[in-house]
Amino acid sequence: MAKPNIKMIITDLDGTLLSSKSKISQKNLETLHKLKQKNIIIVIATGRSIFSLHKSIPDNFPVDYVIFSSGAGILNWRTNKIIHSNKLKEAQVEEIIELLLRENFDFMIQFPIPENHHFVYHLHNEDNHDFHRRCQLYDEYAMEISFDPKNFSEASQIISITKDHPPNYYFLKNKFNNYNVIRATSPLDNTSLWVEIFPPKVSKGDSTKWLSEKLGVSQAETVGIGNDFNDVDFLNWTKYSYVVENAHKDLHVNFNLVSSNDCDGFTEAVEEVLGDKNR
Repeated sequence: MAKPNIKMIITDLDGTLLSSKSKISQKNLETLHKLKQKNIIIVIATGRSIFSLHKSIPDNFPVDYVIFSSGAGILNWRTNKIIHSNKLKEAQVEEIIELLLRENFDFMIQFPIPENHHFVYHLHNEDNHDFHRRCQLYDEYAMEISFDPKNFSEASQIISITKDHPPNYYFLKNKFNNYNVIRATSPLDNTSLWVEIFPPKVSKGDSTKWLSEKLGVSQAETVGIGNDFNDVDFLNWTKYSYVVENAHKDLHVNFNLVSSNDCDGFTEAVEEVLGDKNR
């Protein structure tokens, strides 16, 4: 059987390309360099903001593009230029937070790109430890929400953090059916539920399609590798789609399974598609 003509590989970062200690293995790094030599476009699709991303990987990291903030923007990594972004308008923000306040959800309103590491927050449930942890992590960039005077307007996204997994996600997804509501596992405690509310047509999958069309890459020429629910949109689109062993068990049945992020699952997926194992 002829090897597929792969032109683009899209991978999640935390929990997929990086190890559980947020490091890249030597083997995965070598794989990235081999892909560059083959002129295959490498795309990271992450929930991280640009600010958080630069704290995680060096400027010379061998990738071409980054889909950041779960699809809210796309960065040309080589030029450090944002080539695509979306935001919630002020009226949309007000509509969303009205319901979140009424239903006693804890939430954060992220500023528009590229300043979306700044946010204002509302905390109702004092025992929300993961929420406190994120506020502490971004202490310099976070402030409590104010309505008089108002300290929010447009936003890149709104994040609600809760300990109650599926029920709150499905409740918000149903209430905000005019928006894109994405479920993700907390990158901080790896347990709590993050529900991110975006403008319509904003996800890792939508940004993957946008970038592929811009670069002239067809769906048949793509590979996707991920580990969490916010990766499903792009994994459902890429032709060859994989999840690493440490992915949520619900994802194992829908995609090809490779070794965990701590056992170079990224490289395993690449080698399987390209037929380069042991070469």
